[in-house]
Amino acid sequence: MKIFILMVLLIGIACVCCGCRIHQAFILPMGIRSSTQQMLVAEATKEAFKTMDLTDLQGKKVYLDVNTLSQRNSDESPEETYISSHLGNELLKVGAVVVQEETAADVALIVNATAGADFVYKEIPIILFTYLTKGCVSYKAILYKLPERKILSMKEGKDEQEYKETYVLGFIGPFH
Repeated sequence: MKIFILMVLLIGIACVCCGCRIHQAFILPMGIRSSTQQMLVAEATKEAFKTMDLTDLQGKKVYLDVNTLSQRNSDESPEETYISSHLGNELLKVGAVVVQEETAADVALIVNATAGADFVYKEIPIILFTYLTKGCVSYKAILYKLPERKILSMKEGKDEQEYKETYVLGFIGPFH
């Protein structure tokens, strides 16, 4: 009888500890980012571009061209759109005017960037599960005086952000 009770107890513990879990990163189609990944890339973008001093562009007309290595769904990748928007806002804060045509600009700011997110799953079966999500942005920027295309400055920056969730016995957590 003791063996039967012990077996039932062990099976019960195994059922509780080994419940079904599917993290959202496993069910997302290729090229689609989870909300956590989007948040990390956005925060990494903000931090990476903090080092870029744009105060010299006050009162100037700026042509902004952002290029990334990301997959394109239209004319611009989501990263290009986000980075362009972020830099456009930063230029407006310092009093610069962003123009759509290079011929109408005093200077051109050309930004080549990479933005990515990754997901890592680690486990000690039944005991410990860790989900690590990382977002990274790096860029190189060149500021040209137009129309002669004289290089005024070159800048680069990089930032990484991460979010970690740990679960004990599969259901106790998340611990950050």
